[in-house]
Amino acid sequence: MSRFLTLLFIAFSVLSLAACAFNPMKLIANNDLESLSFTTLANANQSSATAIDVVFIADADVIKQMPSNSGEWFNQKDKLLNQHSLGIISIEMAPLTSLNHIKLPNDHASASAIFIYFNMLTEQPFIRIPTQDKCVNITLNKQSVSYKTCD
Repeated sequence: MSRFLTLLFIAFSVLSLAACAFNPMKLIANNDLESLSFTTLANANQSSATAIDVVFIADADVIKQMPSNSGEWFNQKDKLLNQHSLGIISIEMAPLTSLNHIKLPNDHASASAIFIYFNMLTEQPFIRIPTQDKCVNITLNKQSVSYKTCD
């Protein structure tokens, strides 16, 4: 009988620990993004390479603190990454290149907001991807950025 109780206690303990580790919030998708692609035209960013950061933010309080332009983002990037838990994809694109269907972080669906910052020579464009968009194509032009959902 005591062996049975010991086994029952162990089984209950394991189930309790498993239940504590289960976080149903991680299963909730806060955005529908499945595909993100970038294209740079020949004269993009005045024919210079462009640094691009795609930032995934899950915490609503952090969303309010995020810069609303790329200049501020790139100036505060290290500080913000140290202060907050942000998912980030950093890429650099030369003119006349394409990146199709870039790999998204495994937990990207938990992000309540997705911001894209572009470090361009003249303009400092910023895009916030609407959470309902599943497929997005971004094109870098001479001094601007265009956003299009996939057909």
